[in-house]
Amino acid sequence: MTKRFKYQGMWWLPESPEKQVSGSLTFSPDGGATVDLMGFLAKPVRERARKFEVVLGVSSDGKDITLLDCLEFKGSLTSKLQTSSLYVSRSFVGTHFIKADDVKFKKVSVRYTYLDEWVGISGFDIDILSDVISVKYRQPRPIETNINGDYKLSIGFAYSGPTVTYLVQKEASMKQRTWITIESSQERCLDEYLDIIHRLQDFLTLAISEPVYPLELEGETESSKMELDGHTIYEPVKVCYRQSTVPAKEAGPLQLDMLFNFKDFFDRFSSLISRWFSSFEELQSAMDLYFGSLYNPRTYLEHKFLSIVQALESYHRLKVRRNELPEQEHNNRLKNVMDAVQMQYKEWLEEKLRYSNELTLRTRLKELLNAYPEIVSSAADDKHEFVTKVVDTRNYLIHHDPESKSKAVDGERLSILARRLRALLEACLMTELGFAKDEIRCLFQRNRRYADLLPIRLY
Repeated sequence: MTKRFKYQGMWWLPESPEKQVSGSLTFSPDGGATVDLMGFLAKPVRERARKFEVVLGVSSDGKDITLLDCLEFKGSLTSKLQTSSLYVSRSFVGTHFIKADDVKFKKVSVRYTYLDEWVGISGFDIDILSDVISVKYRQPRPIETNINGDYKLSIGFAYSGPTVTYLVQKEASMKQRTWITIESSQERCLDEYLDIIHRLQDFLTLAISEPVYPLELEGETESSKMELDGHTIYEPVKVCYRQSTVPAKEAGPLQLDMLFNFKDFFDRFSSLISRWFSSFEELQSAMDLYFGSLYNPRTYLEHKFLSIVQALESYHRLKVRRNELPEQEHNNRLKNVMDAVQMQYKEWLEEKLRYSNELTLRTRLKELLNAYPEIVSSAADDKHEFVTKVVDTRNYLIHHDPESKSKAVDGERLSILARRLRALLEACLMTELGFAKDEIRCLFQRNRRYADLLPIRLY
């Protein structure tokens, strides 16, 4: 989905296969797909833009193509040569789906940025001697697990090459790519697979400490099934749609720059993946805030800081302690207070005390910091100053009280504060995955990006 492509071909509506129109499909990862036609798929209208649920096509090189959720946004009726153009929500190269409800897959495979580096498994064995260079390749076996009993997840390894020349062999090259495949026992709609793909994307983003994005997406479907020499073959269907953010480069970070890699937990891979999906359901509000601050590189620093603070509050509320007192004890306290107040003030006070059993941000941060002595400064003053500065800065950014401005931080100091809060949140999420606190400390200390952030303190 990060590669641009263009297909010339013939296009038509499923209900009107006899009316085919010549045109080209163009795709770019940031702009999505558009079709420019030499005519109209249906009788042109002037009043409004038209939507077509499905458009079918065949490219000049014989590929079946399905276009889903198309919007006719431009048409020319004045010239002798009529033209029209469509925006396309999703493109499927390799098969025809007659209806939107037919878009279902047996399995979907995805390749992410940095996945090769994160997994760190290669089938190559290269031996360089003084006069002989030996290159051997053995395809690594896939690594499999299950997700909630409904899907099978596997990390697989595909390779291409080498090309053999029967004249003079002047070069030879091979390439290995790492894919993640999600497979179901029955065909499922694409959105169900995309939900899993996005959760895996978040998992890899946490692990790699860099925003991760899908590079390629392919699926297998009954509509692309072929019988060849007694064997059933599923032609891969390329799935393409516009991404809100496109990775600038594919070259990955070093493993020492990652928070953790596959080899750090390969012996408990199934357990971590299972815990990630179960934790996501419970912690989605905190997860969305955290990953939302990472995937948008243009987000203002102040917004990133506030998102991470809010994510920490949400995590503490969901996993540590929601309220200051048990509900019944708090209700008794409220009753005693309200009984002592004059009737004319009761309605006003009742509104003010609506959230009085909620813990303060200061308390929540202190409890989270105390839970991770391995990565937090042991000095009480350090923790107190850190928490105070976070609270003062959050309060100023939310309420914009001029008197609080002098207590808040900005610029580079705000960046350091946000990065340390992010480290604390990542430690919390790693705990949910099953990492022991000593493991978390070692992984943070190994990581070059966190060398200047730990132990967590103000400056």
